[in-house]
Amino acid sequence: MSKKSIETKVCRNCEQEKEISEFYVRSNGTVPYICASCERVAVVEREKARKGTFRYKCTVALKTARVSRKRAEEELGEPITDTLSLYDVLFTLGADDCVYCGRHCKQSEKTLEHIIPLLQGGTNTFDNIAMACTSCNSSKRDKPVTEFAQNHGIRAKNRVLERMVFGSGKEPEEVFGVLSAVSKRYEEVKGSDKTA
Repeated sequence: MSKKSIETKVCRNCEQEKEISEFYVRSNGTVPYICASCERVAVVEREKARKGTFRYKCTVALKTARVSRKRAEEELGEPITDTLSLYDVLFTLGADDCVYCGRHCKQSEKTLEHIIPLLQGGTNTFDNIAMACTSCNSSKRDKPVTEFAQNHGIRAKNRVLERMVFGSGKEPEEVFGVLSAVSKRYEEVKGSDKTA
């Protein structure tokens, strides 16, 4: 009676001799140098490292902005312009100071902010996004920027105006006119909600 030999291999990572069945076999039939359990640990570590990167944070912010746009389109019943790219988000979130309060932000505090809320006619475009700290972004919510910036003074208004002028290439008067119109519409809707 002959004994069937079990084929083994030594994992280069954990340096243990293991059966071939404990290694992932590649599609071409070759067996890698690292066992399946070491490979699973390595994948988890690589994923953790990837999720800690600035690029990953920007990718998530872009996806979140797209989801917000779709929700707003459903609520409004009309399409919203969306030309936002990963590079727009990388550039925007690369800013150091919050567009509203002017405070220097750590990477973990940076959020992507729609200056004119999507539900109030804002677009998902480079000229309508800014970096805001988590505190300002959650406080502003869907308020018009002109109303929210009043709480932070003239410097906040100037920072927002500069950001929108820079992003759009329009004249400050034109951008200010757009912001004023959004604020007026917001007040009209807010006033009609109170009387209803």
